[in-house]
Amino acid sequence: MRLAAIGDNCVDFYERQGWAYPGGNAVNVAVYGRQLDMDTAYLGWIGTDTFGDMMQEKLREQGVETIRMQRKEGKTAVTYIELLDGDRKFGEDFLNVLEGFQLSGEDLQYLAGFDCVHMAVWGQCDACLGKLPPEVKVSYDFSNKYWEEKIEKLAPYLDYAFFSCEKDNAFTRDLLKRVKEQGAGLVTATLGENGSVAYDGKEFVTCGITGTNVVDTLGAGDSYIAGFLSKALEGEPLKTCMEAGAEKAALTIGHFGAW
Repeated sequence: MRLAAIGDNCVDFYERQGWAYPGGNAVNVAVYGRQLDMDTAYLGWIGTDTFGDMMQEKLREQGVETIRMQRKEGKTAVTYIELLDGDRKFGEDFLNVLEGFQLSGEDLQYLAGFDCVHMAVWGQCDACLGKLPPEVKVSYDFSNKYWEEKIEKLAPYLDYAFFSCEKDNAFTRDLLKRVKEQGAGLVTATLGENGSVAYDGKEFVTCGITGTNVVDTLGAGDSYIAGFLSKALEGEPLKTCMEAGAEKAALTIGHFGAW
């Protein structure tokens, strides 16, 4: 299966420790997907600074296709992170060269050759929805943006919609049901240590976490998405997809940095 992840990237900078890791939702999903033996690509803009050099080098090391990744004059996007007892806390973030990112006609032609295209709520890629061939499945991470006005508009174009919630409760299930009724395909919420819950229009399916020693939770949700998609694109049952997501997330949180 060929998976393209588009839009956001950033360098996750742990200022207190002086650590810098390449990341961002789309970049992470592309890398995790490649680790799961999918053919993956990242499409987006990086800067001409040392962080851009690192991003380009690390993606190539991971085997992610980057032929449509462009380098723009300026600084690569950066997110400042603080690590507290293994849990990451996001600080300021700066889009830098990603400000004003948009897909070109050539980008859309390129994306038409993939089985699935993944993007996130902050990826600035919404304009491509409805412009991809119908056989290209679309995955979208809304994170914790439960009340974004654009959800209703975007939902009919989405085969897989993901949210980040805290518990499997009435709020979460109402959210999943609402987005499904607005036209999305499978709608899933990751719940941190509480596992995940998904809705297919007929029933809610739950999945627990896979036990591991938590070192750094950065990238857990992104790796869950990659694991989920690795099975969903093969037509596997929903529960199997969720279990694959949980297994990949467990591997990710056992080390520092997203990957």
